[in-house]
Amino acid sequence: MANLTRLRLPGFWIQGSVVDPEEFEALDAMRLLLINASGGSAHAPTLPIILGGSGLRMTGLLDVDGPLQQDAASAWELSGPITLMSGGSLSMNFGATMTVKSGAMIVLQSGSSTLVYGNMTWQAGNWPKLTSRAIERNKWRLASVAYTTGGGAGPDSPAAWVHWDDSAAVTPAISTVATTGSSGRRILVELLDLPPGATLSTVTIRSRGIAGDAAVHMPTYTLMRWKGSSSNTMSITTTDAHTGANWTSDQVDTVVTCNAQSTIDGSYNYGVLIESPYGDVAAAVKLFAFTCALTVSSFQL
Repeated sequence: MANLTRLRLPGFWIQGSVVDPEEFEALDAMRLLLINASGGSAHAPTLPIILGGSGLRMTGLLDVDGPLQQDAASAWELSGPITLMSGGSLSMNFGATMTVKSGAMIVLQSGSSTLVYGNMTWQAGNWPKLTSRAIERNKWRLASVAYTTGGGAGPDSPAAWVHWDDSAAVTPAISTVATTGSSGRRILVELLDLPPGATLSTVTIRSRGIAGDAAVHMPTYTLMRWKGSSSNTMSITTTDAHTGANWTSDQVDTVVTCNAQSTIDGSYNYGVLIESPYGDVAAAVKLFAFTCALTVSSFQL
């Protein structure tokens, strides 16, 4: 790989030199090899052109129809976009790496796809994350009955305090038994199918009351998590959103907002602790809980 050679040695072009026709012919032939920087030109070198020193700075379009190859020890610095046209491809040979530094981003736009045929390894403490979005989970079950607060073992059958009930003429709902005077009766609804790593935002309980009047003491809801013998409170205790006027007539949503331990840990169970409503001595009331929907956002796989 050689540059164009001189026609004469340095110092041999002197005033009065006689130029041979062969030298003019050689100069004219070399002129054909020069780049036309104004009107454009086409070239087909038989060997690569190597640029060293300060390199090459492009401020306009770089249109590459053939392969674009980079040597292992070299580096590219790009400040503009790179577009692979239809049919183009980017191949990385064995031993090659691509490093995306902190603060940089790879964006796959709508309609694009990524195919992975090999292994993808995430280093310890790192997880692939999806764009923040709200996703609802509405899977739940009765986990247990927390009997009277420090007041004995409770009834032999949990159904004496809570059971599935279809008497509301809708899809089956959790129903507490009619209660007067005081509550202290609690049920625990366990939330299922929670994605580990998700940020838990809210839990919405849809309910309606049975019996009672304006003096009804509304049920309360508290978001909890537990593992083994330990448990954590994840929200303030939130009172049901009903009023005495619509307690028995309307299905109303009560939203409980998570304010602690919001990242879902797969080693924990999660649920809503419901303290039953109660009425005055002469006004027994009970609760129908129809749905218990969890909203999570910004979750990772």
